Amino acid sequence: MQTKEEVEAALKRLGERSCDVAASLREFQIKGKQGKCRECPIAVLLAKLGVSMPYVGSSYVELEASPGHPDASNWVDLPMPVRHFIDEFDRGQYRDLREEP
Repeated sequence: MQTKEEVEAALKRLGERSCDVAASLREFQIKGKQGKCRECPIAVLLAKLGVSMPYVGSSYVELEASPGHPDASNWVDLPMPVRHFIDEFDRGQYRDLREEP
């Protein structure tokens, strides 16, 4: 799965609220690292679904991102529940979804 439409659909299916997104990630047994755009739970999930090198920002995900070479044509806007989840996760919520170093 690597098309923008497939990624958008997968992200929307995670849920209507940030807590639903967290529950979906638990169901898929996904964990990630705080503050790491390529290793957060959303990036880990997308990589597991076949997205090559996803870069997850606070409001978008860049597909097949190249370090230092952003390409807006490869960006997918994150649904609001996913944005809220990322913000909450990075602020320390959902500790059970954190991958420990």
